[in-house]
Amino acid sequence: MDYKFLIGALVLGIIEIFNLALHIANYSLANVVGANYFLVDILGLPPYELINNLSVSDLLNTLLGMGAVITPIVGWHWFLDHQEEIFEDSSQFFQKGLNRIVGLMIAITYGFVVMSEFSVLMLRILETTTPGPIANIGEEQTGLLPMLIMAVTIILINLGLGFAVASVIRSRNMEGEF
Repeated sequence: MDYKFLIGALVLGIIEIFNLALHIANYSLANVVGANYFLVDILGLPPYELINNLSVSDLLNTLLGMGAVITPIVGWHWFLDHQEEIFEDSSQFFQKGLNRIVGLMIAITYGFVVMSEFSVLMLRILETTTPGPIANIGEEQTGLLPMLIMAVTIILINLGLGFAVASVIRSRNMEGEF
């Protein structure tokens, strides 16, 4: 057992959990769809302490965050599995229908992740620049440039972490230990 790999994978897993929490929190700041509808009421579940205050909005934001974190991992894993074929002759590789479909689906899905990050950015900017019922809320103007830098940073960190996780998974798959 390679303990350096195990520690590295554990650290990377913890970082990905924080990345997931970052994405869920980021979506939660702007997406309030279904915030007044609780899962306990909709599904008829008994009111347990853990799920009593979970709303549809929480569920949607969690799913959006999970999609945003998992998409780069899947995309990089597919790319790393086929990198020799792609760089050897990319036109021949993408002439196969399944390769073209999978590549296009991954690109479109990650495009939606990037668009959702920028949508959250724009919603947060609109929220901070619109005067609210409390005087201090309308005066906090963050501005486009800092929020744009934050959104691009989140996207790039997510892309890099996706590459790191996909590389670790691929290296273990090639060694046959996973």
